[in-house]
Amino acid sequence: MATADGHLLRLRPPDSALDARMLRALARIADCVADGGVRVTRRAKIELRGVTAIRDAMARLDSADLREARRDAGVPDTIISAASDIDDNAEGDAITLARGLRAAMRQSDVTAALADKFALVVDGGGRAHLGWIDADIRLDALAGRPGVWRLAVAGDSVSATPLACLAACDVPAAVTGLMTQVVAGNPPPDRGLRLRGLDPARIARAAAQLSVSLTAAASGAITPRIEYPLERRRGANWQSFAFPFGRIESRTLGELARLARTHGPIRLFPDRSLVVAAGGEALRERLRRLGAIVSSADPHASIEACVGQRGCAHGSTDTRAHALLCSHAMPNLRAAASGTAVHVSGCSKGCARRRPAAVTLVGRGGRYDVVFAGGPAAIPSWTGLAPAEVVQRLAALDRAFVEQGRSGESAEAFVARHGPAAV
Repeated sequence: MATADGHLLRLRPPDSALDARMLRALARIADCVADGGVRVTRRAKIELRGVTAIRDAMARLDSADLREARRDAGVPDTIISAASDIDDNAEGDAITLARGLRAAMRQSDVTAALADKFALVVDGGGRAHLGWIDADIRLDALAGRPGVWRLAVAGDSVSATPLACLAACDVPAAVTGLMTQVVAGNPPPDRGLRLRGLDPARIARAAAQLSVSLTAAASGAITPRIEYPLERRRGANWQSFAFPFGRIESRTLGELARLARTHGPIRLFPDRSLVVAAGGEALRERLRRLGAIVSSADPHASIEACVGQRGCAHGSTDTRAHALLCSHAMPNLRAAASGTAVHVSGCSKGCARRRPAAVTLVGRGGRYDVVFAGGPAAIPSWTGLAPAEVVQRLAALDRAFVEQGRSGESAEAFVARHGPAAV
């Protein structure tokens, strides 16, 4: 798509992973035809920005075998817990299941009726789970039931409506059959079909028509939807890390290629974090030297921001610079946030994040509206503030939290306890 800083290209790496060859190729391409780096998106894709020579970029991607095959173009986004094969706490192999699912969807005509934003989540559970991700269709590995997956629709691991439990071998036919039955006799909207917001009765009728034998929607432990901090997503032989705002410079891609050559592919996650199958303090120090975030204590760890006015016609503020200023202004609230502490959105679209954050800034005409414990679409508590005034107020609120916060109280709970007027 065209943006204010050139064209934007998104790539869907197979199995949500990049091997050493791919990383080296991306580094060259980012330097030659983009803005000198890439960005991991919140659907675990790779984004190139600032592309001006489209044909050259496409030719280079084809040459590096980084461009998706035409037969895969219609397959909806399949977001997987890409460390399920190395996570000892995982309940199921999400990678293998997702491969079979994508193969089945390639053969199905129904994908043409789906919206561009249609998403499937395949969650193997464990430390690197995806319980918080909202999706049209979820497949969650059940704790204590090896090889059994819960099929659910329209939500995260808690809010999605469960339909059935399936053996892994039955999942591809059940998912493609469900989509086919939902579409059958009901022309999708102009922008394509999504299951989120669809009449639950319609989905239930579609599920009842499936030829696959379904057990009752089972009871069984499902991974909760909380986002684990980086420290929790760490095993004896694997490490989770991230880069500020998901941005990885080309030089760093080259260093990650060397890491991948030794330890295997770098896996991508939809919170813009990465996983490598290696552990230990020496590795964490190596990643720190590359500018990576390896601890939730890092001021960059719990902030998000879109590109803002630097690369988007809708943005009117320097979102990333302001996100850092806000993060430094509220160290205690940031540490006490139960999820993302600060999200700065250049406009109300919330491209970087639509879910709630402890503090959300929404740009409007060079100023900000500020939402507490909500997303960009929520009603703001403060409106029309200059960036410097937002920072000043957040610093004052952080002092109030130190003075008046209760032991163990989260930032969101503190704000909720006092209410918008007191804030």
